[in-house]
Amino acid sequence: MINAAVIGVGRLGPVHVNNLLRIPTKVNIVAICDLKEDRADYYAKISNSKPYTDYKKMLEKEKIDAVFVITETHNHYDIVIDCAKAGKNIFCEKPIAETLEKAKKIKEIVSKMKIKFQVGYMRRFDPAYSQAYKMIEEGKIGKLLMFKSTSRDPFAPPEWACDPKMGGGLYMDMHTHDFDLARWFMKDEVGEVFVNDSNLLNLKYDIPNLKDNTIISIRFNNGSLSVIDGNWNAVGGYDVRSEISGSNGFITVGQLHYQPITLFSEGGLTNVSTYQTVNNNPHFMYRFGEAYFLEDESFINNINENKEPLINVNDGFEAIRIADAAQRSSDNKCIVKL
Repeated sequence: MINAAVIGVGRLGPVHVNNLLRIPTKVNIVAICDLKEDRADYYAKISNSKPYTDYKKMLEKEKIDAVFVITETHNHYDIVIDCAKAGKNIFCEKPIAETLEKAKKIKEIVSKMKIKFQVGYMRRFDPAYSQAYKMIEEGKIGKLLMFKSTSRDPFAPPEWACDPKMGGGLYMDMHTHDFDLARWFMKDEVGEVFVNDSNLLNLKYDIPNLKDNTIISIRFNNGSLSVIDGNWNAVGGYDVRSEISGSNGFITVGQLHYQPITLFSEGGLTNVSTYQTVNNNPHFMYRFGEAYFLEDESFINNINENKEPLINVNDGFEAIRIADAAQRSSDNKCIVKL
């Protein structure tokens, strides 16, 4: 039985608390920490655990095997470093930090401590994306040529997430999902990045050089390609779609009316429905609700079975490295080589 603590129960923290409560034979929540005392008290009561507003005191007083760090991005660094040095296994929501320098330090410390560390890129655990990866592994589309991805939120996230100094902005907060999928599907590292972006929405945020619409062009080391676009103005709902092209066909994940996986290859078109909207609600938690549960369950299973997490600290670092290159390309209007 794993004793777990959750730090941060604001926007996504409650999702992870509820997920852990679904697997009571594998994990026991022993503590909830949040800067807001009323939130800590509420979720501690729900999980029959102890509330804290100071995570350092929590680490000192409680017997904890695993910590879920679900705070705002700019708070990840200090918490992750302290938890790692305390020898705790860590699940960290994406991105692992708001700067490349901090991400590199996290990677160094985590690698040194030899703990289990998983990053919250839940799309890898989504049934449709998992099935697409399996098809690629089976050689259904042959040699991998190109990855395309679209990420569009119906509205902008909180101001802190849009700010490159706190949440990393569009490249860190949103597109690291796409960068992680690109590396995963294409089985290679990024060699160069070039972006076009604009500030088109007139958001009432006091953020210098805010970008809210992006087109990102990527070349991998082996010559394969990727095109990623995104914005915060889908308006009608949450829109996440991907396509992986190969020498013998292509696979698409996601459509606007529901989310199946489609394989187009020799023999024609096949459809396998893996998701439909719930109560016509397009929010990302409905699209990826099961993926959030599966990533949490996988993390707990890996600790119990002493296995390496599917998405480790290096994956978290590489996603940040690509995002940093994208930001530099945006700032300098040039191709950035990694």
